[in-house]
Amino acid sequence: MLEALLFAADRLEHVSKVIEPALDSDKVVIGDRYVFSSLAYQFASGANIRWVRRINEFAPKPELAIYLDLEVEECVGRSKNKGLALNKFEADIRFRRKARQVFVSLSRRNLVKLIDSSRPPDQVRNEIEEEVLKVLRASELPTRKEAIPDHDVR
Repeated sequence: MLEALLFAADRLEHVSKVIEPALDSDKVVIGDRYVFSSLAYQFASGANIRWVRRINEFAPKPELAIYLDLEVEECVGRSKNKGLALNKFEADIRFRRKARQVFVSLSRRNLVKLIDSSRPPDQVRNEIEEEVLKVLRASELPTRKEAIPDHDVR
Protein backbone atom coordinates (compact mmCIF):
# COMPACT_ATOMS: atom_id res chain seq x y z
CA MET A 1 0.00 0.00 0.00
CA LEU A 2 2.92 2.31 0.62
CA GLU A 3 3.91 1.97 -3.02
CA ALA A 4 0.40 3.05 -4.14
CA LEU A 5 0.57 6.10 -1.87
CA LEU A 6 4.01 7.05 -3.17
CA PHE A 7 2.84 6.79 -6.80
CA ALA A 8 -0.24 8.89 -5.95
CA ALA A 9 1.89 11.53 -4.21
CA ASP A 10 4.23 11.70 -7.20
CA ARG A 11 1.24 11.98 -9.54
CA LEU A 12 -0.28 14.79 -7.45
CA GLU A 13 2.92 16.79 -7.75
CA HIS A 14 3.12 16.07 -11.51
CA VAL A 15 -0.53 17.06 -12.05
CA SER A 16 -0.18 20.31 -10.12
CA LYS A 17 3.22 21.37 -11.49
CA VAL A 18 3.12 20.06 -15.07
CA ILE A 19 -0.24 18.80 -16.33
CA GLU A 20 -2.62 21.46 -14.98
CA PRO A 21 -0.44 24.42 -16.03
CA ALA A 22 -0.05 22.95 -19.52
CA LEU A 23 -3.80 22.35 -19.86
CA ASP A 24 -4.50 25.86 -18.53
CA SER A 25 -2.29 27.13 -21.39
CA ASP A 26 -4.32 25.09 -23.93
CA LYS A 27 -1.44 22.73 -24.59
CA VAL A 28 -1.80 19.08 -25.53
CA VAL A 29 -0.41 16.82 -22.81
CA ILE A 30 0.92 13.38 -23.70
CA GLY A 31 1.82 11.12 -20.81
CA ASP A 32 2.96 7.61 -20.10
CA ARG A 33 1.68 5.34 -17.31
CA TYR A 34 -1.01 7.50 -15.77
CA VAL A 35 -3.77 6.57 -13.27
CA PHE A 36 -4.91 3.50 -15.19
CA SER A 37 -1.45 2.00 -14.77
CA SER A 38 -1.66 2.52 -11.02
CA LEU A 39 -5.06 0.83 -10.96
CA ALA A 40 -3.70 -2.14 -12.90
CA TYR A 41 -0.34 -2.56 -11.18
CA GLN A 42 -1.55 -1.92 -7.64
CA PHE A 43 -4.50 -4.30 -8.13
CA ALA A 44 -2.06 -6.91 -9.40
CA SER A 45 -0.02 -6.30 -6.24
CA GLY A 46 -3.07 -7.01 -4.08
CA ALA A 47 -4.40 -3.51 -3.38
CA ASN A 48 -8.11 -2.74 -3.40
CA ILE A 49 -8.81 -1.12 -6.76
CA ARG A 50 -11.46 1.25 -5.34
CA TRP A 51 -8.98 2.50 -2.74
CA VAL A 52 -6.33 3.08 -5.42
CA ARG A 53 -8.93 5.03 -7.41
CA ARG A 54 -9.83 7.14 -4.36
CA ILE A 55 -6.23 8.13 -3.61
CA ASN A 56 -5.90 9.24 -7.25
CA GLU A 57 -9.24 11.03 -7.59
CA PHE A 58 -7.51 14.38 -7.98
CA ALA A 59 -6.10 13.33 -11.35
CA PRO A 60 -7.98 14.66 -14.40
CA LYS A 61 -9.50 12.06 -16.69
CA PRO A 62 -7.53 11.84 -19.93
CA GLU A 63 -9.33 12.51 -23.18
CA LEU A 64 -7.61 9.45 -24.60
CA ALA A 65 -5.83 6.58 -22.89
CA ILE A 66 -4.27 3.86 -25.01
CA TYR A 67 -3.23 0.41 -23.85
CA LEU A 68 -0.98 -1.52 -26.20
CA ASP A 69 -2.31 -5.02 -25.64
CA LEU A 70 -0.16 -8.07 -26.12
CA GLU A 71 -0.36 -11.55 -24.61
CA VAL A 72 1.91 -11.58 -21.58
CA GLU A 73 4.13 -14.42 -22.81
CA GLU A 74 4.70 -12.71 -26.15
CA CYS A 75 5.55 -9.45 -24.42
CA VAL A 76 8.10 -11.14 -22.16
CA GLY A 77 9.53 -12.98 -25.17
CA ARG A 78 9.95 -9.77 -27.14
CA SER A 79 11.75 -8.13 -24.21
CA LYS A 80 14.10 -11.08 -23.77
CA ASN A 81 14.79 -11.24 -27.53
CA LYS A 82 15.87 -7.59 -27.39
CA GLY A 83 18.14 -8.35 -24.43
CA LEU A 84 16.16 -6.11 -22.08
CA ALA A 85 16.40 -6.71 -18.34
CA LEU A 86 12.97 -7.27 -16.78
CA ASN A 87 12.14 -5.57 -13.48
CA LYS A 88 10.17 -7.36 -10.73
CA PHE A 89 6.83 -6.40 -12.31
CA GLU A 90 7.80 -7.37 -15.84
CA ALA A 91 9.27 -10.75 -14.90
CA ASP A 92 6.24 -11.99 -12.92
CA ILE A 93 3.85 -13.59 -15.44
CA ARG A 94 0.98 -13.96 -12.94
CA PHE A 95 1.33 -10.31 -11.91
CA ARG A 96 1.28 -9.18 -15.55
CA ARG A 97 -1.82 -11.24 -16.29
CA LYS A 98 -3.68 -9.58 -13.39
CA ALA A 99 -2.58 -6.12 -14.55
CA ARG A 100 -3.64 -6.90 -18.13
CA GLN A 101 -7.03 -8.02 -16.80
CA VAL A 102 -7.58 -4.51 -15.43
CA PHE A 103 -6.67 -2.84 -18.72
CA VAL A 104 -8.97 -5.17 -20.67
CA SER A 105 -11.77 -4.43 -18.21
CA LEU A 106 -11.15 -0.68 -18.53
CA SER A 107 -11.33 -1.00 -22.32
CA ARG A 108 -14.72 -2.73 -22.06
CA ARG A 109 -15.95 0.35 -20.19
CA ASN A 110 -14.46 2.63 -22.88
CA LEU A 111 -12.04 4.20 -20.42
CA VAL A 112 -9.00 2.89 -22.29
CA LYS A 113 -8.56 2.28 -26.01
CA LEU A 114 -7.11 -1.20 -26.38
CA ILE A 115 -4.83 -1.60 -29.40
CA ASP A 116 -3.78 -5.06 -30.54
CA SER A 117 0.01 -4.95 -30.49
CA SER A 118 0.53 -8.42 -31.91
CA ARG A 119 0.29 -6.87 -35.38
CA PRO A 120 3.18 -5.39 -37.34
CA PRO A 121 4.52 -2.13 -35.84
CA ASP A 122 3.34 0.04 -38.75
CA GLN A 123 -0.25 -1.16 -38.26
CA VAL A 124 -0.06 -0.45 -34.53
CA ARG A 125 1.40 3.01 -35.18
CA ASN A 126 -1.30 3.79 -37.74
CA GLU A 127 -4.06 2.88 -35.31
CA ILE A 128 -2.49 4.99 -32.55
CA GLU A 129 -2.20 7.92 -34.95
CA GLU A 130 -5.83 7.50 -36.02
CA GLU A 131 -7.06 7.50 -32.41
CA VAL A 132 -4.98 10.56 -31.48
CA LEU A 133 -6.14 12.48 -34.55
CA LYS A 134 -9.79 11.73 -33.72
CA VAL A 135 -9.34 13.44 -30.37
CA LEU A 136 -7.37 16.37 -31.77
CA ARG A 137 -9.95 16.96 -34.51
CA ALA A 138 -12.94 16.80 -32.17
CA SER A 139 -14.71 20.12 -31.77
CA GLU A 140 -16.16 19.32 -28.35
CA LEU A 141 -13.58 17.73 -26.06
CA PRO A 142 -14.61 16.38 -22.65
CA THR A 143 -13.82 18.60 -19.70
CA ARG A 144 -10.47 17.83 -18.14
CA LYS A 145 -12.01 18.18 -14.68
CA GLU A 146 -14.13 15.06 -15.24
CA ALA A 147 -13.15 12.42 -12.72
CA ILE A 148 -12.12 8.90 -13.59
CA PRO A 149 -15.09 6.74 -12.56
CA ASP A 150 -14.99 3.99 -9.96
CA HIS A 151 -14.04 0.66 -11.42
CA ASP A 152 -14.41 -3.00 -10.53
CA VAL A 153 -12.44 -5.62 -12.40
CA ARG A 154 -14.73 -7.90 -14.38
